[in-house]
Amino acid sequence: MKFTIRKKLVLTLLGVFSPFALIIFIFLITGLTRASYDFALQHLYDQSMTMARDVQLIIQNVYDRTVSLARTFENYTIIPADLRREYFNRLQQTTLSEKNNFVDVWTVWEPNALDGLDNKFKNQPGHDETGRFIPYWTKVNGIVSLNPLTDYDGSFWYENPLHSKVGILIKPNRYTLQGKTMYVAGSAVPIHDKNGKPIGVIGIDYSLSHMQDLFKTETVFNKGAPILVSAEGLVLFHKDDSLVSKELPEFSESDFSVFFKKAAEDLKPFHFVKKIDDAKWMYVYVPIKIGETKQIWFAGSALPVFDIYANGIKLTIAVIIMLAITAVTVFILLFLLIYKITKRIEQVTNSLYDIAEGEGDLTVHLPVTGNDEIADLATFFNETIKKIRSAVVTVGKAAGNLQKVGTDLSDNMNETTGAISQIGENIKEVKR
Repeated sequence: MKFTIRKKLVLTLLGVFSPFALIIFIFLITGLTRASYDFALQHLYDQSMTMARDVQLIIQNVYDRTVSLARTFENYTIIPADLRREYFNRLQQTTLSEKNNFVDVWTVWEPNALDGLDNKFKNQPGHDETGRFIPYWTKVNGIVSLNPLTDYDGSFWYENPLHSKVGILIKPNRYTLQGKTMYVAGSAVPIHDKNGKPIGVIGIDYSLSHMQDLFKTETVFNKGAPILVSAEGLVLFHKDDSLVSKELPEFSESDFSVFFKKAAEDLKPFHFVKKIDDAKWMYVYVPIKIGETKQIWFAGSALPVFDIYANGIKLTIAVIIMLAITAVTVFILLFLLIYKITKRIEQVTNSLYDIAEGEGDLTVHLPVTGNDEIADLATFFNETIKKIRSAVVTVGKAAGNLQKVGTDLSDNMNETTGAISQIGENIKEVKR
């Protein structure tokens, strides 16, 4: 089988193009997969940070309002002693009524620290048998009511903020208020006298319903989900409803708890991959700090790792299809170009073959197109054929002349032979 120039060029093209295409394919698969992974991870970080800011804003507003009330309460000495409780009760009631997400406002004062009138207020509305100022204003479905606080001595929500300089964030709990059960979190800030001595605590609790509703509207790609965790690891929102109101498993698992502990100190976002039911999930968490409090919450996002790569695979397939179409188009165009070039060479070859092996048509003329080497070849071929044709014509003419000379010479020889024969006859006659 003849190995033509066309075949050589096509095979050379395939030999060069195929490895190049393979390299591009591998590069695209690797690059797009990595880019997809990085994009998804960055998206999880961005979404988690957005949710963290939303949560921080809600908690910060509650904390700031609590601090504001504490600063107001610390100016109690400018109010007549017998009016202080009434004024502060009205202030708490107004605060509770103004905010839809507030479920209660409460305060606990040390014995006789407010006005020295504890004995006067024993067992009065909003008081217990101690007479201490312990109003507990609650609101459910817009209904505001007053009750005295209970079990405050020794409680973490009173003792901890009382001895804290900046207050605390109260861990979320399931509360039943006025017959309605809800998840509630809060903040509590110490109240100091003019000497800096803690004399009481003011606290505000708020419903987590608004925060949970906010998380329900968040979407993380197709199968991802947002997560909200309190400082104690209590799950407030999770893709797995069975975990809500329970401790987040990763909070106590040694492989992952270190991430939360470290983030609580340096306040830096983090991520990790965990296998759940034979599927790997990517988790991203962002720490949430409120003021100078030490309780750090976490807002997070979770997404199946397969979905991260699936998006990259889809993009890769789309790009490969476009590249394949482009490659086929380029290959066809190059093949047509090679065919056009080799076709002109074949014309020269066929013409030379006809001259060498065929009838030897010296009138053949190749078309001269373009301004390249093949055009030069066709030009030189035509010039060569032209010269050969001229030489053949010249030789033909010379051959005709030689034939005429030969004929004339033959006639002369015949005449000479006849003359010699006649002389011989004449000699014979003389001898007789």
